[in-house]
Amino acid sequence: MKKVIGILSFLMITACFQVQAQFQNKLSLNVSYNHMQNSSMLGNTDIPLDEVASGFSIGVQYNNHPSWSLETIVRSTLMTKAYENKYQLGGFDFIEKEKAEYHTIDIGFSPKLYFNPRSKLRFYMFSEAQLNINYLFTNTSEFSREGEEITQPLSLEEDDSVINLSIYPGLGLDYTFTNNFGAFVQGGYAFGWYAMPQVQIGARISILKSKSL
Repeated sequence: MKKVIGILSFLMITACFQVQAQFQNKLSLNVSYNHMQNSSMLGNTDIPLDEVASGFSIGVQYNNHPSWSLETIVRSTLMTKAYENKYQLGGFDFIEKEKAEYHTIDIGFSPKLYFNPRSKLRFYMFSEAQLNINYLFTNTSEFSREGEEITQPLSLEEDDSVINLSIYPGLGLDYTFTNNFGAFVQGGYAFGWYAMPQVQIGARISILKSKSL
């Protein structure tokens, strides 16, 4: 009798998993806000360089298997790099400031691996390969000596548009509220154009389900 109950329990669990797989969301639309911030040194100097970036992403995610998926992403980001250098020369105090603002369009491809795909709260890892298209649209420098300030906008050149490559690996959490709606948060460290920690928070909307078998 115990053997029969065990077999029936196994069949019921297997059937539940099969039904869930039949109605797996095959396609989803992901919308998110991303933020990046970093403090480093300017080149080989000891001058602090502050970098801050934020933007929005939209992606289409194809869930080929409950344990892994592939997302295509388009991201629009505004990044600011700024530094302030204070020094003395000839008995005078000088302050030199420079600020550059970039608008970047990222096109990314990100495979995701889910460790517990059957759960409402899913833990996953990802690695996003990015094509970064950067445009420098503001670059100003300020120079002051004992309160006398001069602001000098630097001219923009045609080659300010630059194409770079980046890799953005990280970890994330995804929570499913309903069959058609969920939310996620993920973060990691980018290598390449951004070269700084990143955090994203967003929503996932399912727009296509697999057909019943």
